[in-house]
Amino acid sequence: ISGVCDMFDGVVSRTKKNRIHTEKSYGIQIDSLADIISFGVLPIFINYSLSFKGETSIIKEEFWLFALVWLFWGFYLLAALIRLAYYNVLAETQKYDSQSPSYFTGLPVTAAAILFPFLFLAKFICKTWDLKSLGFIEQRTTFFWFHFACMLLLTFLFLCKKIHFPKPKAKTTITIILLLALNFILFMLLKILLKYLLPMTITK
Repeated sequence: ISGVCDMFDGVVSRTKKNRIHTEKSYGIQIDSLADIISFGVLPIFINYSLSFKGETSIIKEEFWLFALVWLFWGFYLLAALIRLAYYNVLAETQKYDSQSPSYFTGLPVTAAAILFPFLFLAKFICKTWDLKSLGFIEQRTTFFWFHFACMLLLTFLFLCKKIHFPKPKAKTTITIILLLALNFILFMLLKILLKYLLPMTITK
């Protein structure tokens, strides 16, 4: 939801042609505040929730692991904050340029909205079906480490100025929105399947 809303806020702001400079600057700052919460803080909480094995978090089993994971979470949040601050400075300077670049320098923080929902869907699929009967062993902590690795990759991409990502055009934006909508629909269908259909099958 945060990712979809973030795609439309720029479209809405561009329709307001009569905004004064203060209003434009306020919009940039409040947008970054929403981004740091949605794509900086929230992924950390999701990653922490995936670390639980029963009622105990695996990162609390060893102090060095606990300290290392929390240190990395701090780096991830700091990288997202630096990336957003860098974007705000560019947005302020590019307002006076006749042509703005057609690419992003470094990966935008909002890319987390594309990656993490599909990871969560994959986790839910594994939870819905009995993977042991298919020859696999379901391990909740596997998704914690996979999610953790994706956050590590994003931390690098947020700060890498040598990598350029093209700004999405209208067709690309629509495709991303449709993929996120499909992800949400599949998630809701699986929840219905898990809540209503599977218990009936087990009873029979």
